[in-house]
Amino acid sequence: MSFAKKRKAERIKEFKTGVASTQASVVSESNLVKRYRVVHAAMESTLSAINDIANHEERKVLKLDFINTHRDYISEYLNADEKHQNAVLAQYMIWSFDVGEIEDAWELALECIKQDQAMPERFNRTIEAFISDSLLDWATDTVEADGDPNPYFETAYKQVKSGDWDLFEATTCKYHKLAARMLEQEEDYAGALELYETADKSYSKAKVKTKIDQLKKKLEKQTS
Repeated sequence: MSFAKKRKAERIKEFKTGVASTQASVVSESNLVKRYRVVHAAMESTLSAINDIANHEERKVLKLDFINTHRDYISEYLNADEKHQNAVLAQYMIWSFDVGEIEDAWELALECIKQDQAMPERFNRTIEAFISDSLLDWATDTVEADGDPNPYFETAYKQVKSGDWDLFEATTCKYHKLAARMLEQEEDYAGALELYETADKSYSKAKVKTKIDQLKKKLEKQTS
């Protein structure tokens, strides 16, 4: 069972039994802190092993092993009353994106933002920037494979458009362009044109002039 599905099942169980979420964990706060230290040590060991491996698939195996081994700890921490700067939570979220477990990655990403968790020191960017880039990369690959990146892309795009996340103009522009591409694939050419124009206005290097001209000509033919 994925982390997100397990969390959903736990919430349903808590609601039915009338037990508060803070009482759901069977591990005491003191024991949870002790377990954090153990899991943190395991994380550092895994990071060290990953750094010694060049092969992407072999690195992925180690990340998946860590994720599956420590899924219960993440669930227990999120159900606990007290929160703290949790390097394990942030790293777990990062590796969930890396291995393509998007449902877990997205839920943990929102939790990390809510708790104001810090990115590992080796990342020279904010957690919002990492999440927006990671989700965009996944969504782009999904669209190119003729898949549907929603509801995750749709939710992230709303955050991007709202300005709640402090992002580079280039990142915001990429979101507009991908949303436009999706509308174009659905043959909503007017909607796609609008978003390509928005992308062009949002970033001087959007490189969508040709696409805008093509869509304008296509729309003109439809109305002539």
